[in-house]
Amino acid sequence: RVDEEHVAAMAKRLELLAKQLTPFAPRELCEEELSGVVDLSKRCSDAWSFVLDLARHRPSPLAFHDALIHMAPAVLARGTPEALAYYESLAEEIEGRIEKGTAAVPGEDIRLYWEGMPVWGRLLEHAVFFGDNAVNVVASTYCNSWVFDALDPEDPIASMARAYSELFVTRDDTHKERVIAKACRRWEVDGIIFHDSQTCLRNSNVRLGMPGRVEAATRLPTVVIEADTVDLSFCADEVNRLRLEALFEQVRALR
Repeated sequence: RVDEEHVAAMAKRLELLAKQLTPFAPRELCEEELSGVVDLSKRCSDAWSFVLDLARHRPSPLAFHDALIHMAPAVLARGTPEALAYYESLAEEIEGRIEKGTAAVPGEDIRLYWEGMPVWGRLLEHAVFFGDNAVNVVASTYCNSWVFDALDPEDPIASMARAYSELFVTRDDTHKERVIAKACRRWEVDGIIFHDSQTCLRNSNVRLGMPGRVEAATRLPTVVIEADTVDLSFCADEVNRLRLEALFEQVRALR
């Protein structure tokens, strides 16, 4: 768990960092302006969370490979009015898709959860492959990692410290497994993909038996694919294809 002692220690480090950066900055830290930025960040985070939550609809109007592109403002422009406006507009568009019954994957038959980093160099190939098999990855750890519930403009530095201390990647396996299981229930998925990213070990939760424990806890079939976040020489494309097809068959056989 994240205790007050953790938050206080992190807050002190952030305050010290601000002082250390002051000689190199054009002006000193303005608490009022920081509060405004944190407020916009919180609203952006909430709007992004709302967009991801729309994927709970059946058929889902949003796919993982779409969300990976749409998360850019939450990552790069959080704290700006432009990022907030982007997600408000996106939510309106996706809600329109729901009203029209437009599916991200036509004929959606299987819904999956993606744990781990994306394979950036295979976004198109994966999107086409899943679509051809009537499979939609409707939720992921990675996209939800840009949701910061703890941000509070009334206490910006302490809330920043808590938000960053509570990040999924910093927690122990027991907490991570609870997060994954809860998400799988919320988005009502049929199975789980674990990506073993060879050069990003902090975001590869497959080395110490987590897939097996999550499968036992959720009673959902899981599969581990071997690839990488950026280095495509690590991508076992043919092996991964066979493993994923076996997962699809397993899901359908369990119905």
